[in-house]
Amino acid sequence: MATQGAPEKLAFVHIMKTAGSYVDRYLRERVLRRHRLRPWRNYAIANSWDAGLDRDWSDPELRGFLTSRQRRLYVHNHVNNWSRELIADYRRAGFFTFAWVRHPGDAMCSFYRWRIKMDGEPAESLDQFIGHHIDVGRPWEIPEWWENLDFVAPFSTEAFRDFLRQRFAVDLLDTEPSNASGNRGYDHYRDVGEISEEVHGRLQGSRQMAWFEQIAARASDR
Repeated sequence: MATQGAPEKLAFVHIMKTAGSYVDRYLRERVLRRHRLRPWRNYAIANSWDAGLDRDWSDPELRGFLTSRQRRLYVHNHVNNWSRELIADYRRAGFFTFAWVRHPGDAMCSFYRWRIKMDGEPAESLDQFIGHHIDVGRPWEIPEWWENLDFVAPFSTEAFRDFLRQRFAVDLLDTEPSNASGNRGYDHYRDVGEISEEVHGRLQGSRQMAWFEQIAARASDR
């Protein structure tokens, strides 16, 4: 895969439970601020959680970065505070916009297991949880404007390794996950009967699954 010049401005649209915390941490710690002898080549980091705000950037705050005088700038925010219009404005301002996605069933299983890890056993079963959250606009879902992004692909270690090599000419050195949920995977929970055929059929016919399959097909053609 040919290496391209590293983008000087990046906007990471973080879809939950897609290895986004790992990607964000790796970029900040290993790629964007790796220069010790030439610190002027490092990126300014605009990550509200890393800055201690304990929340995402708001729309006005995100728009404020559009006029930043920083030559190299990385903006991170979870998907819900982005919009089609805001992504268009970022691209016009020269930002490289990107996101990672995950099989919708795996994403919901991961969120369900993560919630158990954080808060204990929920009242609803995994099957009920998935059935209640198909195509309802949750922060682990692919946004309807995904085609407006410069880059979007299913996350895997190999895909991220290729992304780093192509965009930044660096190798992937650390594959330790962040914020892991203990999820054993959608197929496992189907096999053991925790996901019903009725819910599986609804998920297979969902917008999320159709978008995921389109993204996966396009990524395989790159």
